Amino acid sequence: MNSKLKINFWSDLRKYITSQLTAFGYQTPSAKELRDQDRAPEERKNATEHYDSQRLITHYFSILMRRLPKANYQVFVSDTIKNDAQKLTLASLIESMFVSGEDVNTHLSHLVKKTDQLKKEHLDLLLSEWGIHHIHFDPDRTNKLLFVHIKGTSVYFIDVLEHEDDEGTIETWTNTGLIEIIHRNWPDAIKAYKVNGDFGCEERTTEQRRNLRDKFTNSFVTVPDGTVYRGPGGGFMANGGAMEVLRATDFIIEQICQHEKDVRAGAEKIRAQLNIADTDSLRLQLKFEPNLASHIYHKNRDRIIRFANP
Repeated sequence: MNSKLKINFWSDLRKYITSQLTAFGYQTPSAKELRDQDRAPEERKNATEHYDSQRLITHYFSILMRRLPKANYQVFVSDTIKNDAQKLTLASLIESMFVSGEDVNTHLSHLVKKTDQLKKEHLDLLLSEWGIHHIHFDPDRTNKLLFVHIKGTSVYFIDVLEHEDDEGTIETWTNTGLIEIIHRNWPDAIKAYKVNGDFGCEERTTEQRRNLRDKFTNSFVTVPDGTVYRGPGGGFMANGGAMEVLRATDFIIEQICQHEKDVRAGAEKIRAQLNIADTDSLRLQLKFEPNLASHIYHKNRDRIIRFANP
C-alpha cells in the first residue's frame, strides 16, 4: 500500500530554505557550491547520509544565527554607553529601530549575504563565541559599531567601539571588556555560562586571544571580580562554524528522518484520519517554521498530521 505514499521531505526542505533566503534578499548556493566549499574527501561526503541537505541546513542556520528577528524589542543600555554622551546619541539611532520593530538587518555586515558562510574570512567568531552582534550605524559602514547581546525580545546595548583595523592596533573582536560590561550590568543574561567552582583560569593577553580565535579555539573569560565565563555564544567547531549551528543542523536532520519513519509506518492511520481511499495516492509534505521546526502536512485537506507520543 505504501507504493501510493508520495513524499519528498528533503525536497520540501530545500524549497523552504530557498524561499526564506530569497525573502531575505540572499542567494541560495547550489548543492555543488556547498559541496565544493567542503575540503573533506569526496568519499566521506558520499558516505554521509543526506550530505547535501546537511550542508544547506548548516548554511541557512549560519545566516539565521547572524540575522536579527524583527520584533518590538525591550532595549537595555549599559552604564558604559549612558555615561558617554556621544555613544548614547549614536545608540539612540538604533534603539528606536529595535523598539519600533523595524528591520535592523540592513545594518549588519555584508558578510551575512555570502554564499560561503564557513569561509574563514566570512565567519563571525565574536558572535559564535561570545553571542555578541555588531551593528553598523548606517549602510555605508562607518568605523563605529554598536555591540549588542540579544536574548529573546530583550536586546542589551553593550558598547560603541571602533572597527578593528587590519594591523590589530584597535582591540575590538577580542575585547573582554564587552563580557565585563554584560556581567556588570546584566549578570542574569549570561548566568548560564558562568563557570562554577575554583577553576583557576589564567587570563589571556589580547594577542593570545587573537591567536586562539584565529585557530578556532574556544577560551574562557575572567572578569575583574574573578567570575569566569565560557563563551555565551556557545563556541565554535574546529572548522570555525558555530556549535549552535551544528546542534541545530543535527536536530533538524534527525527530525526529518523521524518524520519519514512515522509516515511510512503510519500511512494507513493517516489515510483513516483524512478519509483517503486506499486506491488514491497519499501525498504529504513538510510545513516549516522559520527555525526549520517541521510538521507533516496534507495540502489538499489543509491538515497537520500529528502522531501520539509513545
